[in-house]
Amino acid sequence: MSKNKQQRKVLAEDVAMARYSVISPLVCREMTAEEYSEEVARVSAAVHRFPDGPKRVSKRNVRRWCAYYKKGRPPASEPGFDALLPAVRSDLGQTRVLDPGLIDRAVALREEAPNRKTSRIITLLESQAKERGEALPKISESTLNYHLRARGATRHKLRNKSRAFRRYEHSFRNSCWQGDWSNGIWLPHPTQPGKMRQCFLHGFIDDKTRYIPHAEFYFRQTLPCLEDCLRKAVLKGGVPEMTYVDNGPCYQARQFKLLTGRLGIHLVYATEFCPEGKGKIERWIQTVQQDFFQEAELSGATTLSELNVFFWAWLDKIYHARKHTSTGHSPKELWEGSSQKIRYVPPEKLVDIFLWEEERTVDKSGTFQLDGNRYPVAEQLVREKIQVRFDPFDLEKVRVYHNGVFVEVVSPEKLNSQTYCKAMPRRHDKAAPLESSKAFRRQLSSDYKERVQETMAGLPRDISDGILVERGFYELLKTTLARHELGVFEKNLAFEFFQKYAPISGELAENTLRAMVVEKGNRLHLRHYLRRLQEAVAAAKGGQ
Repeated sequence: MSKNKQQRKVLAEDVAMARYSVISPLVCREMTAEEYSEEVARVSAAVHRFPDGPKRVSKRNVRRWCAYYKKGRPPASEPGFDALLPAVRSDLGQTRVLDPGLIDRAVALREEAPNRKTSRIITLLESQAKERGEALPKISESTLNYHLRARGATRHKLRNKSRAFRRYEHSFRNSCWQGDWSNGIWLPHPTQPGKMRQCFLHGFIDDKTRYIPHAEFYFRQTLPCLEDCLRKAVLKGGVPEMTYVDNGPCYQARQFKLLTGRLGIHLVYATEFCPEGKGKIERWIQTVQQDFFQEAELSGATTLSELNVFFWAWLDKIYHARKHTSTGHSPKELWEGSSQKIRYVPPEKLVDIFLWEEERTVDKSGTFQLDGNRYPVAEQLVREKIQVRFDPFDLEKVRVYHNGVFVEVVSPEKLNSQTYCKAMPRRHDKAAPLESSKAFRRQLSSDYKERVQETMAGLPRDISDGILVERGFYELLKTTLARHELGVFEKNLAFEFFQKYAPISGELAENTLRAMVVEKGNRLHLRHYLRRLQEAVAAAKGGQ
């Protein structure tokens, strides 16, 4: 597939996902005729995100896309997501160019009145051309909209109005889930003894009840972690009608958009730089940070599994059972007391839904490649484009589809890669240090130790007894700041500080650090404590 064809395919899928996001409130649940009409009117009045920019959709198009999704698109498209793909232009390959001067006049008209519709701009351009006696080419609204967006002359960008916010709550459970993530606590590194590693919290909250279908700590913020959290939430709480998330890379990933489309979830993105829209999940994360993090750090949990078991127990026994100040009821009471029917997906179907999908072309030998593995397929698929679905962490079995129809499950001729490259963060191996570099480090260390010994020998006995050695300095930092262990970056900071300012009085350092802990607490970055200690050391040496 050429680069241009691949780009057009990606754009077509983006358009289909945008169209599905428009109609998903209409197709994800059953409605009466009156409810359907009201929802069509509401959807058509809203502004939706499309690959070419935000815009509104007419009622006619809303109903037409719903019909495509439910019944298929004539003449041959089957019902479902693929029916929303845009049709191929009849004039594909032909240019539709407007005169730059004409575009300039259109931009000026839009800037004059940002709320001015494109149809009105075309009418004004026609009037201007008639007065000048010019022949104006036929202009379509879509073409002019494209050029206006390219110039940044959209109503959304030109309007400068203050935003007002109001509290809003959905009417029943599973109507909307809000999703977000947060930095977690530090745990001992699972594979590198003596080192610490930060974990991250992924979670979803039900808008109506404040119930948490699922939340979990992971060591990464990647898409597989988000998918795992959503899969467990759907298994326990059912499928929501809508999911409201931010604009982070995980939530913007193509695989996540395809996943929500297969589940029948209306995916909505929060307004950029507007955290008020995700107020419920943001407030819940704040509650976790205030109520749970401190207890977790003091609990003695050393593994991710121990931390999650403790966290789920806290959710069940404390958060879900505690009366919420806004609702007057506990999240568990509201969740279990709701009469709204929950839409569940069978676990065996979820397995297929959560598979990743890529497109491949079968070569003349009857095989295709996926992340370094070569898979054989049936002879009739030679030189055909196929869709492969797979578990990104288990490439031993791959499902093959042709034109959206399942064909077979295949295994590689030789398994060279077990995990898909896009599922794990790329790591570049560091080059082994040269012997000259090692020798340079040893020389520096030897010179430093000799300098410290000479300094210590030149001090009076009563003073040298209170001077910190390097290891004692590290232990003082850990003890005073209540750190389980200093991270790699913190050790480097402490090492550089000790090299520069040694000799350091143990009593001076301890008093300075304890005073700052009383003043500021012990959770600041290490550099703040070292800066205060630097000032104290400089003042003491200046007084001598």
